[in-house]
Amino acid sequence: MIKVIALDIDGTILNSERKMTEATKKAVKEAMERGIKIIIASGRPYCGAKEYAEELGLFERGGYVLCFNGSRIIDCVSGDIVYDIYLEDEVKGEICEILKGYEGAVLMTYKGEDILLAEDAQDEGVKLGAQVNNLELVGVCDMRKSINHRITKFILGGDADYIGSIWEDVKERIGSLATVCRSEATLLEIMPFGVDKGIALKGFMEKMGIDKDEVLACGDGYNDDTMLQYAGIGVAMGNAFPEIKALADYVTLTNDEDGVAYAIRKFVLDKE
Repeated sequence: MIKVIALDIDGTILNSERKMTEATKKAVKEAMERGIKIIIASGRPYCGAKEYAEELGLFERGGYVLCFNGSRIIDCVSGDIVYDIYLEDEVKGEICEILKGYEGAVLMTYKGEDILLAEDAQDEGVKLGAQVNNLELVGVCDMRKSINHRITKFILGGDADYIGSIWEDVKERIGSLATVCRSEATLLEIMPFGVDKGIALKGFMEKMGIDKDEVLACGDGYNDDTMLQYAGIGVAMGNAFPEIKALADYVTLTNDEDGVAYAIRKFVLDKE
């Protein structure tokens, strides 16, 4: 019996127009009416995920937002941060220096809850990312001199081909300092050791006394891999990367075909 549903945002509960359909909202609502808890699980910052938690009614019915790829989990009803982890101060500067060497990508990080720092604030991809996540975009000349605060993660954004070409090199050079994840085709994320969606979800479920077999997770991206592998039922979207489909227990319809709604109806509501 499923007790928790973990849902990625982009490419999963949102269609290609970045909208959540009525079918998706209806299926989630019916699941919540059966007492099932919903966790929004995203690489986005909290301010970029909060609106979808609101749209699904998690602030009224109860639910959680797992953001920053698992660096933070927030209780929607109480507003309490139930899990929070940052990069160690002694590695931040070294990571910055390494990442600055990849001149085909833009180095970014967050400051506070609603500011995105970027070494190229004029980049169109960076602008779009700030807009989509409801962030104030602030350009900086030297990231290392601008990080006298706690850092949840660094981000390298660029062309998908370039990001793909440097992924393994970044992991090799930074692997002793932090965890490297490719969250989207155009993004590499550098996070504290032991941070990913699967680890965060596992720890939180153990704290709540919920077995992994009672968890259903849906996702499409590279950063959903550990979450889908952890869950009792790991569902890849029809539009997911081939590698993600290969490790999932089930492949549902695409995000433009209400794949999340279909999976919830099939595995939770017994309607398919």
